[in-house]
Amino acid sequence: MFNRRVITAKDAELMSSRKLEGEPVQPTLHPMIACYEASSLNLLELYAILARRKKQRDPKKAEEYLKQALGIAKDIPNKEAMVTCYLNLLNIYCSQNEFGNALDCGSKALKIAQEIGDSKLQQKCCANLGRVYCYLKEFDKAIQYSSNALKIAKETGDKTAQLIPYFTLCSSYSSLGRFKEVINCGSQALQVTKEIETPELEFRCYEILAQAYEKLSDFEKATNNYRKALEVGNKVKEALEKEALKVVAEIESPACQ
Repeated sequence: MFNRRVITAKDAELMSSRKLEGEPVQPTLHPMIACYEASSLNLLELYAILARRKKQRDPKKAEEYLKQALGIAKDIPNKEAMVTCYLNLLNIYCSQNEFGNALDCGSKALKIAQEIGDSKLQQKCCANLGRVYCYLKEFDKAIQYSSNALKIAKETGDKTAQLIPYFTLCSSYSSLGRFKEVINCGSQALQVTKEIETPELEFRCYEILAQAYEKLSDFEKATNNYRKALEVGNKVKEALEKEALKVVAEIESPACQ
């Protein structure tokens, strides 16, 4: 993946002594970069990896790495990579409730995706913009972008990509009190989750449907969907417990001692 340069013990000692003496040590951005004589593309990938590692623990550091990656993508130029960087920044900004910055990144990403005619990237951009507008309670725009994302996902046959737009539509319609449309979207999303076998999201669909039927005072259907959600939830819990026991058994096995 990378053009790796081996750093010997002597090299490490020299770098350490220079640091103690106050001499500049290159590179200054991150020690990992000292291990590689990378091309621009490799540096771009490296910054993306660093951003992923920092995303949960240190969002600001992840933002810094993503901006470095974005700068490299612009210099190359690599427009697909630019879109990816902008969308990753959008997610970072959403996690920090910086929705204005998130919208800015999403809009720039969508414009580039449209310029290069990449339908899958356009779908991701629309889906993410729909989420941001939903967070901002601008539900008409959330519905508009999510509907566009859903349309593209169906045209490209990407069932997994249909789920974020469906869930955003359900949330937006629910906030607007349009519960029949929630049921319509939730039912279609449920069918997709069954087809691609994602029980965690299947559980979420049953919950959405139950809550919508409850709002419409259809308590029988609400109860049925809550029961189905509970059944799926129990299966997910059992699967997780089995996986945990399997991991423990592997750790305790003689081969791991």
